[in-house]
Amino acid sequence: MKSKIKAILSLSLLGTLAGTIFIGNADADLYGYKRKNGGIFSAWYDSSVASYGYTGTYDTAHSNWGGISSNVSISKASSPNGNNIDEYYAGTTSDPLLLGLNVAYNVFLAGKYSC
Repeated sequence: MKSKIKAILSLSLLGTLAGTIFIGNADADLYGYKRKNGGIFSAWYDSSVASYGYTGTYDTAHSNWGGISSNVSISKASSPNGNNIDEYYAGTTSDPLLLGLNVAYNVFLAGKYSC
């Protein structure tokens, strides 16, 4: 009986270690830019978002983020013109490991961009 318990515990420990070692990781970048209006801003979707079927997913994400605090509100913009508007695009890639990409930039005078 004791040998069965040892075997079960050993397999459990081995499974836990194997899961810890072989589980993939995720990376994220943190940008230090702060919006002038804090968490109050707009989001504009390129037509590619709808063509890939992500509109509902994006709307749900914005709604959920907007519900975390009275200081957070993400409205939907009709055009990408403006300094407080996030722009969303969807597409494909040949890289099988790339699941998403975020390109941060600031808009300066005369329509110039800086990454």
